[in-house]
Formats: sequence, C-alpha cells, structure tokens
Amino acid sequence: MSNHLAKKKQNNNSVSGTELTYQKTEIYSGPLPSPDVLNAYNAVYPGAAELIFDSFRKQTDHRIDIEKKQIEIDKQQLDTYKSIFIRGQYFGLVVALCWGAGAIYVTISGYPWVGTVLGGTAATSIVSIFVVGHIKNSQANKDIEDSTKNKQ
Repeated sequence: MSNHLAKKKQNNNSVSGTELTYQKTEIYSGPLPSPDVLNAYNAVYPGAAELIFDSFRKQTDHRIDIEKKQIEIDKQQLDTYKSIFIRGQYFGLVVALCWGAGAIYVTISGYPWVGTVLGGTAATSIVSIFVVGHIKNSQANKDIEDSTKNKQ
C-alpha cells in the first residue's frame, strides 16, 4: 500500500508543462467591412477603403434604380390589365344586350318559350359580367397593389 501512495505522490509532483490558449473572436455585421479591416486594406493598398465605399454606393444606387423601374413596370401592367378588363366587360355587355334584343324579337315573332330561355340567358350573362367581374377585378387589384406596396 505504501508503494502505491509513493507512486501517486511522485506523479502529482511532476509537471510536464503548461498550455495556455487565448482565443479572440470579433463579430461584425453589415454591408461593409469593419473599420479594422478597412484600415488593414488601406495599409496594403492606399485608398482601398475609398474604393470599397464608392463601389458600395454605386451598387446601392443601381439597386434602387432597378427597384424603381420594376415598380413602374408593375404600375404599367396594372393599368394595362385594368383597361383590358374594362374593355372585356363592355364587349360582354354588348353581346348580352344583342342576345336580349334577339330574345325579344323571337318572343314577338311568336316563339315565347324560346324567347324566355334566350332572355333568361341574357339576363344571367349581364348579371355575371358585372357582379362576378367586379369581384374578380377588386381582388386582382388588391393583390397587385399589395405586391407593389411590398416592393416599395
């Protein structure tokens, strides 16, 4: 037993070496390098920080210009969509009115059942053009305007 204690005591007294580790972590978040990195770039290449800032400024201006153009294109598409939709409603109205006039003519000509069926079809068409068309138009406008606002 004393042999074991002697060995244990011997192991505690012998120190083979000490290791010390130092670690430094810096975190920088942003579109441009940290000021320390910019200073390091300037040390290697004088004026590098100015070039980085100029490049960043040009890229930002370019991105803003593209976004403005995209918003303008979206507005033009919305206007085109609206005019096509309204034109379609007018043509639908003309067709429905002609259909109704034909139904009246057929009814006066002595075919009341045929005229009633044609007239009912015309009335249904007119109602669907304005009611369903208005609902779809309102929803489409809301969706497009929401997407345009999100881009701004």
